[in-house]
Amino acid sequence: METRKKEPNVKLYTPLSRALRIVQLLAREKDGLPLSMIGQVMGLAKSATHRLLTTLQNDGYVMQDPISERYMLTLRFSALGFRYVGTMGLTDAAQPLLDGLAEKSGELVQLAIVDGDGLVWVAWSQGSSSPLRYEPKAGREVILHTTGAGACWLASLSDEDALKIIRRVGFSNPTTPGYGEHAVRDEEELLEKLRLTREQGYGVNFQEGEAGVNAIAVAVRNETMPDAPVVGSLAISGPAARTTEDFLVGLLPELQTTALHLSEIWPMRVQLLEGMHKANPGSK
Repeated sequence: METRKKEPNVKLYTPLSRALRIVQLLAREKDGLPLSMIGQVMGLAKSATHRLLTTLQNDGYVMQDPISERYMLTLRFSALGFRYVGTMGLTDAAQPLLDGLAEKSGELVQLAIVDGDGLVWVAWSQGSSSPLRYEPKAGREVILHTTGAGACWLASLSDEDALKIIRRVGFSNPTTPGYGEHAVRDEEELLEKLRLTREQGYGVNFQEGEAGVNAIAVAVRNETMPDAPVVGSLAISGPAARTTEDFLVGLLPELQTTALHLSEIWPMRVQLLEGMHKANPGSK
């Protein structure tokens, strides 16, 4: 029988806060969840859960599969996210850098930025023209414990803070289809992965997140100083048959150079946001 951990005992004062928590729950479930399970996790009565889901459905943020009757998110949130990122000018400025790295590597290049307690893929460039290639995940959350990109960001935090984040989102079941055989399964394995990432200065994923896919990633900082805060991750991914460890590590200098250039343009985002706030003081 399908089970889910109940949400923390946090007072939900408004229908809006309840609806947002439902959205956060569904964002972690690509196959959706049934009404009863959503109510159980949220600690809400079936009728209250149904009302909130109906509102989200009517506004186009949630859909219900007509066969399984499971509720899942639509792509509307992704569209809003891309629109917001686009207004910050970051993706436009970063795209030529991603394109250049994709051309040199011949594989998929993806940029993720920190969003609260997670990372979201926001931009990409496909460098492979082969039918056998890894497709981008733009608009989707990064699975932190099974990706090189996630490891780079978590490794920039203290072990305590990294574990707090993972405990909130949980370890996905590594036997689930789509997870590789080398997926991190517990906190001890995660801490060892973060230790190695800090020591090497880069994160790797050898068939952890998805079977048959390897990747290498480095941190993107908000300025070029080596101890500046990490604001994102830059990754190169591809089919395991092509992207061997030697191949990926050989791309590390180009990957690090591109990440440094991204750090150089990051202040543009901050300046643009400050300008938007000055132009619209009521939006603060």
